[in-house]
Amino acid sequence: QAESIKQNEWQRLAGRLQQHQVSPEIQAEIQQSLDRVINKLLHAPLRSLREEVATDQHATLLSALKRLFNLRD
Repeated sequence: QAESIKQNEWQRLAGRLQQHQVSPEIQAEIQQSLDRVINKLLHAPLRSLREEVATDQHATLLSALKRLFNLRD
């Protein structure tokens, strides 16, 4: 989902950048910045999930994920 959101935002922004004649090099740097922001935002939660999976707390983890993402059984 993060990748999809990033791509949608990039498409919206890319059109505006072209209107303002922003160079392809600068556009590439902006796109790399978007990638870095997404990675930084997701790093800690994903690390926590990996650590939790390594323990015997699977039921607690599953419950938290269901609440976090509003999932049903």
